[in-house]
Amino acid sequence: MRTVTELLKQKGKTIIYCSSDGLSRLFLKNAAAEGFTIGGESPEGKEPSDLYSLGQDLSISCPGFAGHLAFRTTGWSSPVPVIYVDYGRYVTGQRRYVIRKVRAAKRPGNSLKRGCRA
Repeated sequence: MRTVTELLKQKGKTIIYCSSDGLSRLFLKNAAAEGFTIGGESPEGKEPSDLYSLGQDLSISCPGFAGHLAFRTTGWSSPVPVIYVDYGRYVTGQRRYVIRKVRAAKRPGNSLKRGCRA
């Protein structure tokens, strides 16, 4: 099974996309088992979110408004390469788990109100 830690080998900033609350909870559970933290605390049991940013120090943070805007628009530039990973595809072993073109969000509600509270 693929691990969250393996995603840190990507060249650039790794952003995880979770298409559902259930998938987000699975990501947080797996990340906690590998020693990742949100604000120094275990991520397991935190509110689900649709986007998570991984740090090389095994930290997790949630992108804010600008991060969500960058994820949902094309042509956004960054000084550091950003790799968007579809966690549902990644965790099931699919080869094409890197998101190349982002489509409109399929999740209902405003994801900025949830998740990543330390």
